[in-house]
Order: sequence, then C-alpha cells, then structure tokens
Amino acid sequence: MALLAKLEKRQNKGEILDSPSDTLSNEDYKKQIEAMQQIEVVLRQILLPEAKERLSNIKVVNTEMYYKIAQLLMQMYKSGQITERIDDDTLRDLLYRLQPKKEISIKRKWFFIFVKVTIKIDN
Repeated sequence: MALLAKLEKRQNKGEILDSPSDTLSNEDYKKQIEAMQQIEVVLRQILLPEAKERLSNIKVVNTEMYYKIAQLLMQMYKSGQITERIDDDTLRDLLYRLQPKKEISIKRKWFFIFVKVTIKIDN
C-alpha cells in the first residue's frame, strides 16, 4: 500500500517511471505499476462519473486513503458484493463508514460563587 502511494507520488511529480525505485527490483516495480493500472481499470467499470471524480479528489489529497478505498472496492467487486455501478451517494456512505470514529467529549466546569446575603429588617 505504501509502495503504491510512493509510486503515485513519483508519477505525479513527473519522475520517470521506467526506472526501478531504490527499494524495488525492476520486476517488482513493473508489478506495482500493473497493479495501479488494474485498479484504475476496475474503478472506471464500477464507479459512476460523479463517484470517480470524488475518488480522484481523495487521491489528490490523501493517496494512501485512495488506495485503501480502491482495494476495498476491488475486493468487494471480486467477491460479487458489487452488482451495479456505484453512485456518489453510495461512495459517500462507504467513506463515512471508513473514517476513524472520533470521540468528542465536552467537559464544563461550573464555578459557583456563593454570596452571603444578610437582610436586616428594622421593626
């Protein structure tokens, strides 16, 4: 996953993709490129244009999240869980479920000022 993100960043920077990376052999590098291309082909098949655009925006902002979502969609497609093309609303629901849950707690501190009041009544 991290390797795909690094390759994508190199591709976005305009670096030459024909040369192997420092950590990958030439063969592994080509396999990673093929995997990226396969992901793109399958996503074009299963996503409607609005959903594809939303996923492309995620790719620009957070490449690792993009590949996480793409792999999940690929697994769902291969297992037969996706029977029709995914629209933008369905993708948003999926993204919402994948977001880490944040717990928000609000602690209020109440300060009470006790004032002693004495009332004198003159009779």
